[in-house]
Amino acid sequence: MILFVIAAAIGMRPPYDVGGYVVGEDFVNTWMSGRAALTGNPGPWLDPHVYNAAVRHVFGAGFPEQNWSYPPHILLFTWVLGLLPYVPACAAWNVAGLALYFVVVMKGERRFDRLLFFSLAPAVVSNVLVGQNGFVTAALMIGGLKHTGKRPILAGVLFGLLTLKPQIGLLVPAMLCVTRQWRCIFAAATTTLVLVVSTSVIFGNDVWDAYIHFALPAQNHILQEDKSQFIAYMPTAFMNMRLIGLPLGLAWIVQALVSAAALAAVIWTFRQRRDPALSSALFITASLVATPYMFPYDTVMLIWAITRLRERAGVNVWDDAVALAAWTLPAAAFGLGLAGIPVSALVPLALLARIVFRLQQEENHQK
Repeated sequence: MILFVIAAAIGMRPPYDVGGYVVGEDFVNTWMSGRAALTGNPGPWLDPHVYNAAVRHVFGAGFPEQNWSYPPHILLFTWVLGLLPYVPACAAWNVAGLALYFVVVMKGERRFDRLLFFSLAPAVVSNVLVGQNGFVTAALMIGGLKHTGKRPILAGVLFGLLTLKPQIGLLVPAMLCVTRQWRCIFAAATTTLVLVVSTSVIFGNDVWDAYIHFALPAQNHILQEDKSQFIAYMPTAFMNMRLIGLPLGLAWIVQALVSAAALAAVIWTFRQRRDPALSSALFITASLVATPYMFPYDTVMLIWAITRLRERAGVNVWDDAVALAAWTLPAAAFGLGLAGIPVSALVPLALLARIVFRLQQEENHQK
């Protein structure tokens, strides 16, 4: 993996990599949203025709079609990236994201083994190569979980910011309600409201209208009707079922059952005091199991959850096996998907089941 990255870096011709693709191709959307924000009127950019015309004006007529995939309040943060040329902006994005991620997951510890475990994870490498936002969402999720008990207001702010990628935080309200974190809920709701109102004040209400009429239907099309390689990428129950050609309604039923199981695991875990480290690991894993729309790079937060499991006393071969499968998931998911083997969603589900087992096991030992 390291040799591949080095070879790619040597062969690239910025802003294009050795394969002729734009460096950090997924970062294009983030950077373009910053440029849209700087126009002062980003609403029209959410129209796919206008947006892709703007993208191709910058990157060339042959650039693949893109779609606006984030809620409009992302504009409050990405505008600064639009001030920079593409390659420096992409580099700054990756460096800042990595720094934020390591600050959160390392907890100030100077452990080379843990640093190596995080740095070489395929999910981390994937985020860097494609310029995705997994580092930011992981930091917000893990940071929120860490501060829920002692600093509920800060935790709520972090969870509110996580609405920038809402499909990752589907189980956050349930967890906060079960644990009766009312101050955290208030802070999260207030943060979200402030973000929405600020976006409307700065960029106009049209940006939300355009998001509803253009961006959401485009996302829905990708989720339910797109037949491209997106299906192969995503390690979710819904996409695995689509991969084997299951009718859409049945695929949704399978996802609903899996999501319900993830929700039940969260409620069971947090309705009473259990080990906080394993409980947090379970919540992160359940959050990824519950969503129908998740790419391998989103599993970067799963690496932190794996460390919570592996650092328990009495770790055995089953813990190591499921941890290794989850650690390598981003590298394996795409290949499995292209081969038409619908098993990638079983990996986070197996990790979830293993963490539930360990929590139950520790509870039995305490009785």
